[in-house]
Amino acid sequence: KGDGFTEKVVSALIQNGELSRLIQKANKLYRHRCYFLAELLKAEIGELVKFTRPNGGMAIWLQFSNEFQLTKIIESASDRGLKFNGSVYSKGTDAHYNALRFGFASLNDEELIKSVGILKASIYKLSK
Repeated sequence: KGDGFTEKVVSALIQNGELSRLIQKANKLYRHRCYFLAELLKAEIGELVKFTRPNGGMAIWLQFSNEFQLTKIIESASDRGLKFNGSVYSKGTDAHYNALRFGFASLNDEELIKSVGILKASIYKLSK
């Protein structure tokens, strides 16, 4: 049993083209955030991590050299206010990755700049 009111509203959004416009607007915003983050990562820590800008999705996978202890970087970043939830693969798991998923969908440009700054500071703190 569905919600009749919601179904009518969604149907109207589809029929008048509003849903398509909302989807296009969202796609433009997320594309911008993805490109912005990729350029920021390249400029700030590009020599420390490997990544490929995705064709879709809402996150960029960052792969660190094995010389970096990812758990310590995450802990240091967390102490500075940057939290990573799930999707972290380090040497302690069955996977042979030293990588994490950096989600960008919910962050604006200013927040992305701050987040990458914290990540960079956390990496450099531990590499000295």
